[in-house]
This record gives sequence, structure tokens and C-alpha cells, in this order.
Amino acid sequence: MLGPEHIKTLEALGALALAETDPARALELIGEQCRTFDRDYAEQVYERVDCHSYEALFAEAVGRTEDARAIYEAILSLQSADTDPDDLFFFQLAAGHARRLAGDPRGAIEALEPVVAQYAASPAPWARLRAANAQLGIGLAELALERRQRADPQLRAVAAAFDDAYRRTPLLAYRLRADLARNALTTMSGPASP
Repeated sequence: MLGPEHIKTLEALGALALAETDPARALELIGEQCRTFDRDYAEQVYERVDCHSYEALFAEAVGRTEDARAIYEAILSLQSADTDPDDLFFFQLAAGHARRLAGDPRGAIEALEPVVAQYAASPAPWARLRAANAQLGIGLAELALERRQRADPQLRAVAAAFDDAYRRTPLLAYRLRADLARNALTTMSGPASP
């Protein structure tokens, strides 16, 4: 019998969180998964970082931006334990989103641009979603800098990419990222700056 700490139980908990429609409930579920990974599976860095990335997204979606920033910063503390160079994008995304939420839009853009450069032209849909996640951060950072003309194409691309992903696989994370982009586009007002 599988217990609550079994890896298969944790995987199911994560899948349940991603299939959830309520971000607050998803945050509870993913938080439980992350805490158990941290406590019982500390050596599984990829799974922990993946889990905490969703946790930060869900926290931001329910308005807990300081919690989201702290989670992204905690992800960065795991980088030294991750020996897989293919996981670098996680840490670039975490750094960019943490800087954006800390009020450092220029630092966010600097951290996120390499992810877009590496993954945007990939033929693999999963890779392009990594780029779209980075573009979300860039678009929101450009908006914070009041550079609407730069923010607009980034945010439109993000909304389109995650709407398409959601149509194919209706995961809450896809919907939330598309919604963040659309909400930012809706709030843009005043004269555009270059």
C-alpha cells in the first residue's frame, strides 16, 4: 500500500494540483507536495524545483506575490545541488521572476532573455513553453518599465502560446500564465513609450 510520502502518491498529488481549476486549492495541493519532497526526497532536486515553480505561480495567481518571490528565491538556493545542465532554465526562470516580483524589471529581463534565446525557435512544443514563460516575465517587466510597445508583443505571444497549450492539455498553469498575460494587456493604459 502506498502511503502519503510515497513518490507515486506525490506524483499523483502534483497531477491533481495541475488539473485543479481553483488556484487557491492548487496552491494547497502543490504546497503539500513540495513540503514532502523537501523533507523526504531532498536529493531529487529536479522534482523539488519543478514543484516549487508551480507553487510560486499559484501563489502569484492568488495575490501572494511576496510568497511567490520568496519561493522563486528559495529555488535559486537549490541550484548548487543540481548537476544537470539541462535544468539551468529553471533557475533562470526563477531568477527572472524573483527579480520582477522584487521590483527589479531590468534584472528580470536580463535573467529571462537567455531562456527565450535558447528555446523560442525550438521545434519542440515543451521547449517553446519554456520560452513563453520567460516572455511572460519579460513582458511584465517591460510593462513595469512603462515600455508598452515592447511589452505588448511579448504578452500577446505568451497568451497565444499558453492558450494553445491549454486547448491541447487543460492544465491550470497554462491557463494562469495566459491569464497573467491577458490581464497585463488589459491594464495597459496611457501613452506608449518606446
